[in-house]
Amino acid sequence: MTPRSTIIGLDASERRIGYAIVDYDSGQPLTTGTIHTPAGEDLHARVNAWRTISSSATTSGDIELVLIEAPYAGPNRRGSLNHALAIGNLAGIAATRLGPRILVDTIQPATWRRICNLPLRGKEHVFNWAISRHPITDQDQADALGIATAAHHIAWGKQ
Repeated sequence: MTPRSTIIGLDASERRIGYAIVDYDSGQPLTTGTIHTPAGEDLHARVNAWRTISSSATTSGDIELVLIEAPYAGPNRRGSLNHALAIGNLAGIAATRLGPRILVDTIQPATWRRICNLPLRGKEHVFNWAISRHPITDQDQADALGIATAAHHIAWGKQ
């Protein structure tokens, strides 16, 4: 049996990382989770979180693509900068650990929601959509599943 390839979707913030791993070929969810991290610039915690996520993904197959929700750049400048730093750290860790042949990229929330045919506003629609596809326990996992599903559509040109 040929090992399957996987896609990782990440919804990261300063305090937690929601992740979803989907099958590269079918887009079917394989696993989801949420990892809580201390706020601030604790790079060690993010490296450990990435190890947990990538271990879950490689158990299912080879990682082909990692897509991370891009930071919100709004009126709360300090919060936006901290969010961007958390995402940049995670993207850098993933890219460094996976090497140059694996794409690690970001996506705007409106883009992944559009690709998944979800309303651009509100969390309830995303949560209900995600729970109908896979057992999830929180909004971070729901968003990560949307991000991973959008990555699957992008990879297969179904956007």
